[in-house]
Amino acid sequence: MTQIEDIEKAIKSIDLGASQSQPQGASGGHGRQQQPSKHQPQGDRRVLPTHAQPLPAHVLQQMYAPHPQGQTLYGGRMTATRLQQVAGVTSEAIERLHKSLESCPPPDAEVEDPACLRVSLLTHQRQALAWLTWREGQHPSGGILADDMGLGKTLTMISLILTQRQNTGARNKTKVPVPEGVVKSGATLVVCPASLILHWKAEVERHTEEDTLRVYLYHGQNRTKDHTELAEYDLVLSTYELVRKECYSWAADQPTQEEKKENQDDTAAPRGPMPVLLRVIWDRIILDEAHAIKNHKSQTSVAACQLRAHSRWAMTGTPIQNDLMDMYSLLRFMRCSPFDEMKVWKKWVDNKTANGKARLNTLVNSLLLRRTKGQEGRDGRPLVSLPQCTRVSHVIKLSDDERAVYDKFYQDTRKTFQNYLLQHGEKENVKDRVPPSSVGTVQTAPAGDHKTATGQHQNVPGVQQNVKVSHILVQLLRLRQCCCHLSLMKEAVDQETFVNEGIDLTLEQQLREMSLQDNNQVTTPSNSDVTTPGNTDLSSKDAEKSSMFHCDKPSTKIQKVLGILADNKSKSTPEKPVKSVIVSQWTKMLDVIGWHLEHAGYKYVVIRGGVPPRQRMEAMEQFNRNPRGPEVLLVPLQVGGVGLNLIGGSHLFLLDIHWNPALEDQASDRIYRVGQKNNVVIHKFVCKDTVEEEIRDLQKAKKNLAQGVLSGGDVGKQKLSLADLRQLFGL
Repeated sequence: MTQIEDIEKAIKSIDLGASQSQPQGASGGHGRQQQPSKHQPQGDRRVLPTHAQPLPAHVLQQMYAPHPQGQTLYGGRMTATRLQQVAGVTSEAIERLHKSLESCPPPDAEVEDPACLRVSLLTHQRQALAWLTWREGQHPSGGILADDMGLGKTLTMISLILTQRQNTGARNKTKVPVPEGVVKSGATLVVCPASLILHWKAEVERHTEEDTLRVYLYHGQNRTKDHTELAEYDLVLSTYELVRKECYSWAADQPTQEEKKENQDDTAAPRGPMPVLLRVIWDRIILDEAHAIKNHKSQTSVAACQLRAHSRWAMTGTPIQNDLMDMYSLLRFMRCSPFDEMKVWKKWVDNKTANGKARLNTLVNSLLLRRTKGQEGRDGRPLVSLPQCTRVSHVIKLSDDERAVYDKFYQDTRKTFQNYLLQHGEKENVKDRVPPSSVGTVQTAPAGDHKTATGQHQNVPGVQQNVKVSHILVQLLRLRQCCCHLSLMKEAVDQETFVNEGIDLTLEQQLREMSLQDNNQVTTPSNSDVTTPGNTDLSSKDAEKSSMFHCDKPSTKIQKVLGILADNKSKSTPEKPVKSVIVSQWTKMLDVIGWHLEHAGYKYVVIRGGVPPRQRMEAMEQFNRNPRGPEVLLVPLQVGGVGLNLIGGSHLFLLDIHWNPALEDQASDRIYRVGQKNNVVIHKFVCKDTVEEEIRDLQKAKKNLAQGVLSGGDVGKQKLSLADLRQLFGL
């Protein structure tokens, strides 16, 4: 029995609603990795796009309102009658989604290539197009396209825009409540990272006939302020940052329904005029790299959810990176009522029960399409033909000097964490979690464990008494840097690293971004908490005198990388060079490796986050298409995971291990994607007997969580308890 059939059987056998009712008749969906049933009949699988069904007025209001969360099910005094109403609404919503699967096209159904498309779609793209057009006729209109990175999601979405143009008349007949100063448009709004805005424009120009789609870049200082002008285009491209700047402050000032009840004066208006992007009711909104809104509390996420549209699409190869709240953020953007309300989500879905899991499976089955590169079609062949990809894990032993520095820092971190346990772990319940970043080499506690004869813990000598979690985070950052190159430890941690690590954010965000922890029991560290004692400065006289802290001395990792590059260079020819991409989460590490590449005679180029989009495109073109261009491309992990096409490289080096495995997968898929002609090797480096080994184990737990949700399997354990950490540190 296939994976989809297993999920459906489980769903039908579990109570999905809030009451004891069971939805009937649904079978088969596209949510999950698609594996066609062996029992499906043979024959023509081409289908025509479905037309949207008329929707009631209250549904239209919910779809197009600028502040959809203003009216909620929970809030105020929850009487028995109100609780029963919530249960009824939740049950009906699940039943409606479950029943919608009856009309879902089978996985091998295809839609013809749309007119005005210059290229022929691949089979899996035509199958996706059948599902996309079906979803735009459902409620909520839209969904999550979660195909593996590198499977051509951008071209698939462009094809959807072209296909649905023939259905524009039917959609325009829908009566939509249009407030004063707002205009309804047939345009599609694409919101993407700034690095992708020119990529989208280039893809449209490359794959569609001339003048087929009128494209406008809503970006830069000279962008139009006239919303009626925007509404005349077919495709408007903008960025997450611009949406955040324009829409967040306006959205934050909107009163909720409860606030309106308390204040009878409803005339209060938000500060300033309505932003241009909110003055248009778009035909559809597409969020590219939609994991950018995974933190539902972020300004970007709040702003994106205010945009008005008929259909809403989230494009991401990694819909779940940390926990189930990532999925909630996407459902909130889609306005999948009532599950776009936090209290409903927590009580009825993310509640760690069999019923909650079954409801989650129904949501995923109905709203999400997921295919992977290695997935096979009905004919037994992969969905896409790609060369071989080999993943090599290099286990490295630190040098004696590196080990001495690492062990010193590890002991300091262990003492700090031990004091944290004494201050917080013993005073509060075990539910008060701390980051799994507080993990190092497993050692036994030293003699004279810090207990009195009565078994009571005492403060650890020499360690600050008021230990903050931010101290531990920074010390763990130093341990990870120690595994790469000791020169990274000479200077104070820069602001960019703090931002990337989440250390300057609230503790709740730190735990979500860097661990699998409970994010309810949190506090916010002050800026002073971040600088001491964890932000240890090693630019002392001893460090300055020691050559191992100088960037010109290759670390063990760099020596290994240079050795592999030299071997690749010996296999290169002028016409067919072996090119490499080197990725690190720290830009200073890229500076160090760049110094060694230059002195070894390699031509290389660096793409940083601040590089203008046009200059970035030129660098990629030289790397991908010019045999005499750069041999090596250096890119930060946060940049390498977003929209870069680096198929000119066949080797990718992940210099350091990150808490979030999805970022590493995204970086790897920059070279292993449709269009790659050469066999690919992904190199990952892990230092033996260090914190990197512990992070690798946490990565596996995160991947298991994401896979469990997308495949309908068991989510399993998500949290690391204080007891786990005591065992790891021998405490």
